[in-house]
Amino acid sequence: MAMKHCVVWLFCLGVVSLSACQKQPAGAPGGSTEVSAGGKSTGGPVGVKTGMPTGAPGGGGAATGGQPQSLTGSIKGRPFQPDTTRISHDKGRLKVVFATFREEETLFPESAITVDIPLQSTAWEGATLELGKNHPGSPMLELTTPKPGSSFGDKKFVRGDSYSLRLAFNQRQGTQVSGTVELQVTDPPGTSLVGNFLGGFQPSPREPPTAADRPYVTGLCQVPKDGNEVTVTAELYGMGPLLKVHKSVTVIFEQGVYKGTFWPGAPPHLTSIWLDPEKQIRYKHMSLVPGEYLVVLKLGHVWGAWQKVTVEAGSELQLDLSMEATSVGKLTFNLPEDQQGSRSLFGAQLPSVIPLELGFTDQLDTFDFTVYGEHDSAKPLTIPAVKAGRYLVRWRKCEAEVEVKPGEETTVTLMPTP
Repeated sequence: MAMKHCVVWLFCLGVVSLSACQKQPAGAPGGSTEVSAGGKSTGGPVGVKTGMPTGAPGGGGAATGGQPQSLTGSIKGRPFQPDTTRISHDKGRLKVVFATFREEETLFPESAITVDIPLQSTAWEGATLELGKNHPGSPMLELTTPKPGSSFGDKKFVRGDSYSLRLAFNQRQGTQVSGTVELQVTDPPGTSLVGNFLGGFQPSPREPPTAADRPYVTGLCQVPKDGNEVTVTAELYGMGPLLKVHKSVTVIFEQGVYKGTFWPGAPPHLTSIWLDPEKQIRYKHMSLVPGEYLVVLKLGHVWGAWQKVTVEAGSELQLDLSMEATSVGKLTFNLPEDQQGSRSLFGAQLPSVIPLELGFTDQLDTFDFTVYGEHDSAKPLTIPAVKAGRYLVRWRKCEAEVEVKPGEETTVTLMPTP
């Protein structure tokens, strides 16, 4: 599992556009689009018509929230029945992916039809988009088919004059968008897709949440900046009945420039961090189940700030989290002599540093400082920036309580528990 997460992390750093939308190959760039504010077609490459979607031929009407998708088609003569539909809207682009995935795979589809549509207007909900033939400048389609020995599959791009596509959308319902699709491709032959879809929607990771994203928690991440690389993580832990809920996103900035993002798990990603126009770091946790949560800010791998919140149905919570340089100290810990050895201190298990105020001492790995690489367990380990407070430090069967004070270094030896 750890190795797979490392692969995901490196991949997301290398392909920013992928990590910022969803975990599937990005579509080919398309032409510009002219759509009026009212959503009517202006004769540009993508025709947009107002009104609710009509049904696909023989489909009995458009899909609605709660109605499963019923899509049938083929790619280059190979039967294609998507099990996943993903829709995202970011920076004026609407991306729709119809895909099937291998077992336990969420990054790369085995087979897929992807369209990445540039829009000058955001009026796509409740509208019908027509692309391809008779719409010059339409974007390319991307076709993915299985390729032995490759996780990425075999890619083929289809020109706008080689397909006809009609996408009809209902209004978004939280994290879902339903509608219908009618696609016919002449080159390559044997490619089509028709029916109702019910897709997961990915909100823009670089914009404030909207009313459709309620209930949500959003705010600023205020961290010390010295011009070097900054790694910031926004996390959300459910409490009580929601104990298993955990949302997380990590972003890296260097001198105010975005370098990469990592979301664990499959899209849609309902937690994100971004830089606003004033270069402030903001976060959001969207479409939450009402209940009690712990909202956390990490700097590097260390918890820098946290606060408990109560989320109610339809609520819009503003919560700024701040980690001041003057509120942190150093934490150094050692293992007792009988626990020391030549192996890496963290070769089998990461240390847990848990704020005692949270009452999570019975939960391993709730509050982790991750240290990568080899470390001689006979030598002390120092964590350079820890928020002042009282903690339980635990590694395997060794633990100790410690108080970290601002501007001071605290050293403790972990002792085996009885």
